[in-house]
Amino acid sequence: MPYGPCYGKNDVVGVCLNFVEKTVFFTKNGLGLQNIFVNTLTDNSTNPIPFIGLRTKGECIQGNFGDKVFEFDLNSYKTHFQKIYE
Repeated sequence: MPYGPCYGKNDVVGVCLNFVEKTVFFTKNGLGLQNIFVNTLTDNSTNPIPFIGLRTKGECIQGNFGDKVFEFDLNSYKTHFQKIYE
C-alpha cells in the first residue's frame, strides 16, 4: 500500500496513535501526513506493539519516547482535539 513521501537519511519519522478518533498517521520532519489507518483502534483492541523495519545494512535509528521535544507539534495537535470535544 503506497503511503506518503519517501524517507531518507536524517529524516525524522514519527507515528501518532489517536485513540479519540481511532486513527493512525505518520509524521516526517515534524509535518503530519494523512491518516494511514482509520477506525483501527477499538475498545476491544489489544495493546498496539510498535516496530521499526530497516532496509539497508548499517542503518540505525534513535527513539524518542518523550524524553526530548518531538519534531511534530504535539501540543497544538492536542489543543485542536480538546476544542473539538469540549
